[in-house]
Amino acid sequence: MFKKLLTLAAPLILASSGLAQTAAESYDLHKVLLDGGPFTTPQFLTGSFTWTYQVGDFENGAGVFTSLDVPWTGETLATLNTNIDVGSIEIVLPGSFHDKGVDISLKLVHKLGPGVPAAIDFATSKFEIQDGPIHSGPVVSGEIAPPNTIPASYGAGTAGTGGFIPTIADNGSFAHLGSLTFGIEAANLVGGASAFTLIGFAQTSTSTLGFDLLVSPAGLLMIPATASGAPGVAGAGSYSAAFPVPASPVLVGLQLDLQVAAIDTGATSGLVASSAGLTTTIFP
Repeated sequence: MFKKLLTLAAPLILASSGLAQTAAESYDLHKVLLDGGPFTTPQFLTGSFTWTYQVGDFENGAGVFTSLDVPWTGETLATLNTNIDVGSIEIVLPGSFHDKGVDISLKLVHKLGPGVPAAIDFATSKFEIQDGPIHSGPVVSGEIAPPNTIPASYGAGTAGTGGFIPTIADNGSFAHLGSLTFGIEAANLVGGASAFTLIGFAQTSTSTLGFDLLVSPAGLLMIPATASGAPGVAGAGSYSAAFPVPASPVLVGLQLDLQVAAIDTGATSGLVASSAGLTTTIFP
């Protein structure tokens, strides 16, 4: 009985003593792509950070990078100054140098929150990095995301011409309510192929037309596309597709499962090559 009373009283004791519980969330810079202009190949800014806060007061927490890799420079986390708040991330090289500099500003459309990804505002986010040559420009893709919210692959694809297995990946923009940019990147298709993005709301594994269908046929959407690349060339085909998300709150938490399939007479089945599946969830 005494132990039970202590258990029941513990929250009251903490509250009355002024001791606040702390919590921590981890975030990744997911597919944050820096576009340095027409004469520079875009590069990814990668890293992870932890946001520590008092329960009930997320916004007044503090963020600390645990890893950071800035392209076009030899600067490291140890030599850079970083500032993270719920609405922005700033990364700079302190001091003044003749031919060195880092100034990266990521502005967020959606503020950081526990367990949900935050979209980057591409209109206002920008960078300038100098390590000899100067690279500057806009941030063109990416999100700030807890690791467990990043779209994940499942199942296995079916090889096409030349043994190439089509691939599917998210484009760095998450399925937020009202998002106009959420979409996928497909690659490793036969050049010029007629293809489809299959979108469903549950996973399956059903053999049909010689390939493994990984998206439930119930409510299945089939969005047509045409792969780039020289017609018939193995692995030369790719395409990008965006799928706007309606701004309807009833969609929050809905699971989306996607797969790429392409007409390919050189496929294992002699008809269709397909990717693995990709699953994600719609966020506020």
